[in-house]
Amino acid sequence: MTRIPSIRFSVLVLIAAAASGCGPQPTQPKPTGEVNIEGLQAVAAKNFEVAFVRPGVTFADYQKLMVDELELAFRTPDREQNQFPLGEDQKTRFRAAMATAFGKELGQLENVEVVTESGPDVLALNVRVQDIVARAPGRRVGAGGRAGFALETVGEMTLVLELRDSQSEEVLVRAFDRRAFEGAAMVSGESVVSTWQGVDRIVARWASRTRQGLENLLGGDY
Repeated sequence: MTRIPSIRFSVLVLIAAAASGCGPQPTQPKPTGEVNIEGLQAVAAKNFEVAFVRPGVTFADYQKLMVDELELAFRTPDREQNQFPLGEDQKTRFRAAMATAFGKELGQLENVEVVTESGPDVLALNVRVQDIVARAPGRRVGAGGRAGFALETVGEMTLVLELRDSQSEEVLVRAFDRRAFEGAAMVSGESVVSTWQGVDRIVARWASRTRQGLENLLGGDY
């Protein structure tokens, strides 16, 4: 699991949210599915593919938000599946795009005070992107091909959001959203340099939906 070096989301969001207020309206989402092994129950989510909530939690008890450092997890590439690793520059750009998008959106939260320390009325938000992978369909990557030939590529990644009670660390909400994107790559020997088209758009959408999801949850419109 890779964490962003020297970039704390809590600092980014705290700066952006300096003018935010507090005081969410009473709300208690109504789960619709069976309780899983973690005690979480499936709910209908407006902004994500799958979402789970711990039954009985009254989110009006929480008036503040603490944001963890972003976590990124890159899938180990499988050459037999034409997958290839991302370069360090690509990883750095991806981290920066995530930090910028989420810092901007969470800074626009209304009725929520962003803090840096846990407390009895503080929710902790963890943002994780996992299973990040890129592959070149129909072509063998890095296996004796000539230098410089172009590949069409596709990528996949999954956003995982968790809201916890900041003191007990109990998970109260978990949401998932998986997205695919297209791009291109140039191969030089065993190295692959790719360009991801649409990644910024996906990241911006995720950040916006996260903000909307938090506002819905705390505003009683889940």
